[in-house]
Amino acid sequence: MISNSSGSYRNEADSIVEQAATVFLPEGITARQPAIDKIKKNEDMYNGVPGPALKGRSNVPFDSAVMGGFIDTINSQLNETIIADYTHKREQDKIDAKMMTAAAKREMAPDRGNWDHKFRMERFMASLAGVAIRKNYVVGAPKFKTDIEIVDYLDFIPDPTGGPDLDKHIYKFQTNIFRTWEDLFQGFQNGFYDKSQIYKLKTNYTEENFKKAQDEYMNKASRFYNLDVTLKMFTGQKMYRMCEGVTFSKGKWWYIFFNPDTRIWVRCVPLTEAFDIAKDYEGRGPWDAWHTNPHPFLFWSKAPAHDIRPIAYTMKKAVNYMLDNLEKVNWDMKAIDPKIFPDPSKLRWRQNGVVVARRKSGVEDISKGIYQFQTPDTVGVTINLIEWLNNFTGTKVGASPEAEGQASTDRVGIAFANLQQTTKRLSLENDYFKNSVVRSLQFLDYGMYEHLREKYAVKIIGNAGIRWEEEITRKTTEKEFTIAVRASNDDQRRSLIQQERREKMLDKLSKFPDLLSKVNKNWLVRDLLETDGGVTDEELQVALDVNNDADEDSLSRAAEAIEQCINGEELYDLYGGATPAFVQKIIDFCNKNFDLMPKEKLSTLSRGELKRYNASMEKHDKLMTYALQHIPIVVKNTQRKAEAYIAMAPQPEQPAATPARGPETPPNTPLG
Repeated sequence: MISNSSGSYRNEADSIVEQAATVFLPEGITARQPAIDKIKKNEDMYNGVPGPALKGRSNVPFDSAVMGGFIDTINSQLNETIIADYTHKREQDKIDAKMMTAAAKREMAPDRGNWDHKFRMERFMASLAGVAIRKNYVVGAPKFKTDIEIVDYLDFIPDPTGGPDLDKHIYKFQTNIFRTWEDLFQGFQNGFYDKSQIYKLKTNYTEENFKKAQDEYMNKASRFYNLDVTLKMFTGQKMYRMCEGVTFSKGKWWYIFFNPDTRIWVRCVPLTEAFDIAKDYEGRGPWDAWHTNPHPFLFWSKAPAHDIRPIAYTMKKAVNYMLDNLEKVNWDMKAIDPKIFPDPSKLRWRQNGVVVARRKSGVEDISKGIYQFQTPDTVGVTINLIEWLNNFTGTKVGASPEAEGQASTDRVGIAFANLQQTTKRLSLENDYFKNSVVRSLQFLDYGMYEHLREKYAVKIIGNAGIRWEEEITRKTTEKEFTIAVRASNDDQRRSLIQQERREKMLDKLSKFPDLLSKVNKNWLVRDLLETDGGVTDEELQVALDVNNDADEDSLSRAAEAIEQCINGEELYDLYGGATPAFVQKIIDFCNKNFDLMPKEKLSTLSRGELKRYNASMEKHDKLMTYALQHIPIVVKNTQRKAEAYIAMAPQPEQPAATPARGPETPPNTPLG
C-alpha cells in the first residue's frame, strides 16, 4: 500500500512513472531489438516457418529438422529433479531449517508450484534465447500462495548494459500484463493498488487504448506460426495493458505498476515496501534471470541455437540445391531442329505420346535434330558436405574432446556428436542456473516471513520419527539459513560412489571382529537399510524407532480429533482402534501448544487476557479428557495384539519324558 497519499507524494510518483514510460522503456525496447530479431530467427527455424524463396526453386524447411533435433536432444538429457536444502547457521535453528526445507519441498511439488516442470520449460526458452527469465510470487491475500512464472523474453525490458545480474540494472520492466477492471478493483481491496488511481485509469483509458491492448495481445500470439486458430481475446472482455517495473530514481529503488500508454500508475512504492527481500538485497525485484552464455556487460547474450542456426541454414541450402539439381537432371533443357520437329510442344512427355518428325535429305537419324543439355550430378558432393557439417557440429558446438568427429544419429536421421558440454549450460551444473534457483528459494523464505499468517503444517523427519503437525510461523522464517540446491541425479551418482566405499570399508572391518564390535550398531543398521534396502528417509526413521508402532491410522485420527477441537467442534465418538501412539500424539500436542500458568500469574492478567486464557484451557482440558478416555481401549488393543503375537510365536521345545524306574535290584555278587 502507498503509505503517503499526500499531493507531494503523488507528484513524486507521477514523476517516477513519467521517466519510466518516456525514457527507460523506449531505450530498453530499442536496445534489445537486434537481440530479439536473432531470437525470432531461432524460433522460426525451430517451428518450421518457411523462409522466402525464388519462384520455382525448392524450399524444403530442412533447417527446422536440424534445429529441432539439436534443441530437443540437449533438452531431453535434462530430466533432473531439483532438491532444496535450508541449512541452519546456529545449532538452535536446526529444526527451523528442517521445516523450511520441508516447506520448499511442498511448494515445489507437482501438485502445487510444479517447479521441475517450469525449470524444463525455462531450459527450452534458454536454449533458443540464451536467457531464461523467471518471476517469483509470494502473496498473502486473499490467501497465502507461492509460485514461479516463466516470463516471455518479448515482454521483458531490462537495462541492456546491466549484465547478467538483474539486481544491478537501474531498471527492469515486464510489459503486456493484461488486467480486467475486476482484477484492478480486487487488487485495491487486497491492499495492493491505490483506489483513486485505478479510477483515474478507468476514466482516462479510451477505446483506442483498449484496441491497442488487443492488438498487442494478438501480435504477441501471432509469432507462433503453427498456431492455426482464431484467437478471441479473453472472451470479449476489455483489458487494461499494464507494465510492472523496478527502477532506481531520486536516490532509491521503487516498485511501480502502471499503464505505459496513459502513464497512470496504480501502485508506486519504495521497493522495500513491496518486497521484504529488497531490505537485504538492494534492487531485488520479483524477477530473476540466468544465461547459457553470460556476457559480463550485456544482458542479451548468445544462445546454443545461435551456434546451430548458420549450420542448419547451410544444410537446408545444400539440400534444396541438390533437389533443384535433381529436377534439372530429370527435366533438362533441349535444343531442337524445327525442320525435323516442327511442333516443339509435342516433345513434352505424355503417356503413349506420338511425335511427328520429318527426315531431312541426307539425314537418316532423327536424333540429329535434338540436343540435350547435361546437368552434372551433385548428390555426392552434397552428401559429403552435410556429413562434414554434421561432424563439425559435433566437435565445435558442444562435443566432448574424446568424441571429436564421431557423430551419433538421433531423430530425423540428423547426426550429432556428444552434446555433453552444451547440455551443461542448461543443467544445474551451470552456476548461473543454480544461483537463480537459490535466489527463488531466498524469495520464498522472505515471502513466507512477510506474508504467511495462516496455519502452514509440514512433515519433517527427526530422530524420533515423522512429525506431521510441525507448524511454520513467522518466528520460524525469521531465522537466517544457508540455501543449497542439488539435482537428484547428483544424489544417485554420489550414492553409488559412497556405496562402493562403504562396501570396501565393511569388508575390511569384517576381518577384524574386535574393531567391528566397537562400531555403533544403529549406524550400521541405518547404513545397510539405506544402501542395500533402498528405504526412504521416512521408512528409515520408523524402522529405527523401536517405540514407534508405525500406526499411521491412529496418528491421522489423533490429528483429526485435534483439528476438530481447535475448531470448536465437540468430541463425542471414541476411536475403537486407538493405540499408544494415538494418546501420545494428543498429549504431546497439548504439552507443546498450551502454556499452563500458576495461580499467582493468573491474578495479573487483564479481564480480556483471562477470558482468552480460559477459552484456550477449555480446549486443552477437552483434549486431555478425550485422550484419557481412550486408555481402556488402548489397554485392550495392546493386550489383544500381544496375545496374537504370542499365539503366532514358535513355542519352545519341551524336554522328552524320562521313563519311570522300578525298585533297584541289588547288584549280583559272585558265589563264594
